Amino acid sequence: MNVVKRIDTNGRLAKVLVVLLFVCVIFSAMFANAISETNIPSATEEFYVNDFANLFTSSQKEEMLLRAEALAEQPEGVQVVINTVKSLDGMSVEDYANKMYNKYEIGREDRGVLILLSTGERQIRVEVGYGLESYLTDSKAGKFIDKYALSYLKNNKFDKGLVELQKALVQDLDIHFQSLRSTSAPSNTEEPVTRSSLNEDSAKTSALVTAEPTSNGVNNTNSVNVSFIMLGTLLVICLIVTTISACTYKKKFKEERELKEDKEDDLRYEKLRVARLDEEYQSRERNLKASYNDNIRRISEKLQGDKNSINNEWSKKYKNLERKYNQEVSRVADFEIQLKTLKNRYDHAVKIHPELNSEVDALILKEIDDENMRLAGEFDKKYQHLLKVQASSEIDYEAFKRAFSDYRKLSKPVQFYVQTDMAKLHQIHDQSYDILNRKNAQNYTETVKRACEGVREGTEENLPKFKDMLGKYNSMHHDEKQYVDFKMIAILTGIVHQGEQARNKRIAEEEAERRRIEEERRRKEEEERRRKEAERKRKEEEERKRKEEERRRREREEEEERARRRRAAASSSSFHSSSHSSSSFSHHSGGFGGHSGGGGASRGF
Repeated sequence: MNVVKRIDTNGRLAKVLVVLLFVCVIFSAMFANAISETNIPSATEEFYVNDFANLFTSSQKEEMLLRAEALAEQPEGVQVVINTVKSLDGMSVEDYANKMYNKYEIGREDRGVLILLSTGERQIRVEVGYGLESYLTDSKAGKFIDKYALSYLKNNKFDKGLVELQKALVQDLDIHFQSLRSTSAPSNTEEPVTRSSLNEDSAKTSALVTAEPTSNGVNNTNSVNVSFIMLGTLLVICLIVTTISACTYKKKFKEERELKEDKEDDLRYEKLRVARLDEEYQSRERNLKASYNDNIRRISEKLQGDKNSINNEWSKKYKNLERKYNQEVSRVADFEIQLKTLKNRYDHAVKIHPELNSEVDALILKEIDDENMRLAGEFDKKYQHLLKVQASSEIDYEAFKRAFSDYRKLSKPVQFYVQTDMAKLHQIHDQSYDILNRKNAQNYTETVKRACEGVREGTEENLPKFKDMLGKYNSMHHDEKQYVDFKMIAILTGIVHQGEQARNKRIAEEEAERRRIEEERRRKEEEERRRKEAERKRKEEEERKRKEEERRRREREEEEERARRRRAAASSSSFHSSSHSSSSFSHHSGGFGGHSGGGGASRGF
């Protein structure tokens, strides 16, 4: 920018610069398209399908070619071209698609569509020519991509997505122009166009263009005039293109300069912003460091205070324990002194009275016997009255148990002085226990006998009652069981067994019925599932046949339409050859001369 300012200050250098810029503009206008399209590959022989990324199969290519050719053969000359590339060479997908569209010259009167897919950048673009921008808007083109292609592209099914997108666009454009032709068809009052008239016009046109030179030289003059007219037209077009390119380049240069200045301003602003952010960052870093050091200092002071308080507390506890330990040591020392003094006194007493040891031993034995007799007397006083109890089932069994337990707790010397007859106590207890067992067994037998009277066989209804009786017998002590009538127990066991058999039979029948019902339900569900499966398969087969018939019908209609078009093309071949030689060329070798202004839609996937 500083260099431009210095040049602007010098008038002579400014004039030279203007001349140089004008010359550069002229040369750039002449070679702009060639330079911009250097990296863009040329169209293949198919033209409508240029698979530079090798995505399609031969059948897919043939399908798309037939569809695109059928649309291009319509009077409107709408061309839909689909291209795949591996890379955009650093360009945006919009610029790449626009340059490729203009290089291929797609569509008659700018009625064309370019579908571009880049596998490397994972970008797709629908580029629309000038003649279709009013109908196929940017929003509508984007909706076509989202609806027919994007889901396939995200799953890396590039070929399927592009086939569906091309099919949808071709069908939509075909329907649109068919409706326009139907609304603008000529009325019945006009003279119909017949094959003979068409052939006649074609013949006239062909004669005007391709007639051989005659002897008077009229046709030669016409050819020269046409050549001069075409040359003049070409020069005017070149001049217009040069002027437009110069204006465009000047505007572009101005925009780039303004963009550069804006970028420099943005860079200065960004540097100032970065400086402020750096200063703010350093300030915050200093604050954080000061806060961190302050927190560390407070925590260290608190830890030191806690440590001092803990040390003081444990020091006090240690001093208390040490004082108590010294007190205990002092007491033990006093006891040892007293024990030593007593031992010395005892030794002196034994020297004075040698019989003192035997007298002390006798005194100790007498004290032990007196204590044993006292404990034995207490036991006799507590349980002597049990010897007067008569054996019966209603005695106090707990008292006898306590007597036996207390007697076992006494030592052998104390048991020696006990006057109570423990053998008689055991006899009274055993007799009473035997009487109680007999009584309980008799009562149980009577209960079972009354319950079994009139019962011939066990049933599920009486099973709980008899099973409870048998459980009571099993829980009896063996001393009590020996007095029970075993015949009644056998009858009771038989009744319980029969009841259990009846219950098991009922459970088995219910389980069998449940299994039968479950099996019946599963069988019906399986039959219903098979029926539905058969119905589904039948419908699928019918749908498949219907689709197959529909596909065959469409193929027949398309084949008939292609045959009709071939016949029409064959009947008017002279007309087409003359018109194509002057204005366009075959759709197999290139476009119809269309251009795009950048309309369309792009998506990334």
